[in-house]
Amino acid sequence: MLKSYLSYIGLAAVLFSATLQSCKKSDGINNNQVIETPYSLIYGDSSGAVYNTNDGVNVKPLLRTPDGFAARAICASGNNILMAKIHLFVSTDNGANFNATYDTLNERGIIASCIYSSADQNRVYIASRMGRMGVFYSDTNGKQNTWVEDSYDVNITGTVSITSFTELQNNTMIGYDAINNRLFEKQNKADNWHEVTVNTALPTGGTFSLSHVANTIVAVDYTGNNGAYYTTLGGGGVSWSGYIGLPHTRLLSVAAPFDQTLLIGTASGGVYRLNSGGVFTPANNGLATATSVNGITAKENIYVDVTAPQQYVYLATNNGLYVSKDLGQNWALSQPGNIVAIY
Repeated sequence: MLKSYLSYIGLAAVLFSATLQSCKKSDGINNNQVIETPYSLIYGDSSGAVYNTNDGVNVKPLLRTPDGFAARAICASGNNILMAKIHLFVSTDNGANFNATYDTLNERGIIASCIYSSADQNRVYIASRMGRMGVFYSDTNGKQNTWVEDSYDVNITGTVSITSFTELQNNTMIGYDAINNRLFEKQNKADNWHEVTVNTALPTGGTFSLSHVANTIVAVDYTGNNGAYYTTLGGGGVSWSGYIGLPHTRLLSVAAPFDQTLLIGTASGGVYRLNSGGVFTPANNGLATATSVNGITAKENIYVDVTAPQQYVYLATNNGLYVSKDLGQNWALSQPGNIVAIY
């Protein structure tokens, strides 16, 4: 995936004039409004249908025959689209058809981070029930019969079952085993996975999944019993510290759009945003009451002659697809529906 910002499938391409001192024109065309690199947003609803949009307004159905089973995660790799349900499916024809590509996904990988497409490595990682650590990858964008078990340090002992991935700004891959509360890392594509020493562990009794802000690892508890935590890698190991301000409810999604803010989606409580004081506060202006935020993603349009791209943040919610143009401070409904997964 073009380095995915959380868990997750892109969208939005509304054109806006740039606030520059002058406009550049070629053949009568204002290049400040010509998109050089548009984004693509993919999302799935509760019926199992999958859609694509480049502007949040014009929507194209992708899956010809929805099967009635909602996706738990969606991602893109190269020209392919991957969709996790009970099994993993791949589309190599722009979403017209999805075919099974892997059938032993880890059922404990419950949100978007059970699949991770690393653009830096040109590799897709999945959380599997098979293998020593449950980490399999494809170097061919998830095509059928291309999944390989990843390598790991031989001195790893005990039970390991990776359930969630993220990739830091410095390209270090992080894997977390929510079943056994163990953390792993690999710094380069060819490296083995090795275990990270944990000095202060995450609480037990929850189901944590990963995201990140720059080089800070973020873990949120899907059950809502333990909130959210953060840590950074260091030579002496890691110590998890808790965020404050989050409600005591299920935490369904997490993302750090453009590494400029951190958003956590809740069950029936909307979205919470990390403010400059380090405290999470509700950021629900424009959202319907009792909104559940199932997924968060960020997209941007690159214009021909504008230095700064136009940035968008999207929420997949039970009340529809929402978009923000100010990093999650205000929201507007883009498409109605019960949206369950987004990339």
